[in-house]
Amino acid sequence: MSNIQRWSVDSRANEATDCILEAQEEFRAYGHYISTVAELPLLLSRHGLGQTLAYLQLRGAGRDTSPYDFVYQQVARRLMQLFPVGETDLLIFVTRCDSQQYLRLAEEARLFAAALTYAAEDQADILEYDEEQP
Repeated sequence: MSNIQRWSVDSRANEATDCILEAQEEFRAYGHYISTVAELPLLLSRHGLGQTLAYLQLRGAGRDTSPYDFVYQQVARRLMQLFPVGETDLLIFVTRCDSQQYLRLAEEARLFAAALTYAAEDQADILEYDEEQP
């Protein structure tokens, strides 16, 4: 059984929700973060994992205040938990891995990006509901 199969949908959703909550607590430009999360599935489907990671890293430029860097770090942390790699940076590993490893990483990144998007939508609904209550 592969790591992807072992990491259930519920577990992935919980991890994504934790990422969204982490962003709410630690990230000032939360709206920009949400926009970046919403953009992630499209980036992955159009450009693939390697180019998407490079784009996030380039746009983030290593700044802790950048939503692109924040999303890159969250995706990298989750993928590196599932697929222990010998590198400290996921992008370096992605450029050096074989096609089977790349496909597994790309599929998990796609699933995690979808989970992040759903978690962000759910959190927005919760916040909106809380604001409507007297």
